Amino acid sequence: MVFGVLVLTGCGSDGGDGSSVGSDPGAIGVEETARAGNEAVFSGDYSVLRSLLTDECQEEHGVGEIAAQVSVGVAVFVGFMGMEVEDLERLEVGDVIVDEIVEGETATVRNSLLLDGELFTAMEEPGEGVEYVYQGGRWRSTDCDFE
Repeated sequence: MVFGVLVLTGCGSDGGDGSSVGSDPGAIGVEETARAGNEAVFSGDYSVLRSLLTDECQEEHGVGEIAAQVSVGVAVFVGFMGMEVEDLERLEVGDVIVDEIVEGETATVRNSLLLDGELFTAMEEPGEGVEYVYQGGRWRSTDCDFE
């Protein structure tokens, strides 16, 4: 699971033409949440990561459990990609796309990863991203699986 970070492009609630999401404050909040989640994963700040999850996810998983799951997920990712753990410091999220916002309450977000500024993993196909919900006055990820 990767939340989403850095260079932003939008296509979704603005008509899907690839331009910025413009004046839709919901889309901006979703992108910021996705960015913050990825930064938390990459930096190991699992308290921040947990705070970006839905209340249901937070009830299911404490910070220690999230840290353990992310560690397993990172090990699998590194092994599958043929990387060294140190290479993760060179990763950043490329484009963050908000595919759709439904009535200001749910959104689907997907992103690509860059390694040393070059495309490393392609973006998920539309409809395969992470679902977010608007809860407690902000956007939160529904993805509780970090392995």
